[in-house]
Amino acid sequence: MLRKLSSLKARSHFASVFTISAVLLSILPLTARAGQIGGRSYFERAPHLVRTAASNVLAHTPSAYEFTIQVPSDAGAALQTVRIAQEENLDRVSFDPSQSRAFLGDHMARGQSVSLAAIGGERPNNKSETTVTFNPPIQPGQTVTVVLDATANPWQGGVYLFGVTAYPEGDQASGLFLGYGRIHLQSYQ
Repeated sequence: MLRKLSSLKARSHFASVFTISAVLLSILPLTARAGQIGGRSYFERAPHLVRTAASNVLAHTPSAYEFTIQVPSDAGAALQTVRIAQEENLDRVSFDPSQSRAFLGDHMARGQSVSLAAIGGERPNNKSETTVTFNPPIQPGQTVTVVLDATANPWQGGVYLFGVTAYPEGDQASGLFLGYGRIHLQSYQ
């Protein structure tokens, strides 16, 4: 009998604490909204680098490099900016920023063009790195392809890696490294 009474009191206490906690959580203001902590924007679920390709894989020929990024529907923030930078290698690609463009969808399902608010980079003299800012931002659930024209592929064939970093919409956005896009160039035989 004493055990039943003790068990009943424990359940009653748990129910009271649970009810009070639920009420307090529903009326207290939230200090961080979805996709933002301490004023910094972030993705709740990472965008995916789904495809990287070059229109021409022969060394030292003009080419267009495509980077396709999918923003998950539960990303928690829109995609504002993408930074693409070639990793160190024997030779460098040289992008022409004035020819940069973007469109919704992927290579097979090319959609409408996306306006670019800014094109540039942290180091303007580094032609193997570029940053594009979308206007408007790419919304969760959408896929975007960024196309960067290269005046010429590198002289040497081989594997070239391009680091892709995504930045959510917001003034103080935290970039998220999505991985490396891989392009395999062929040397002339």
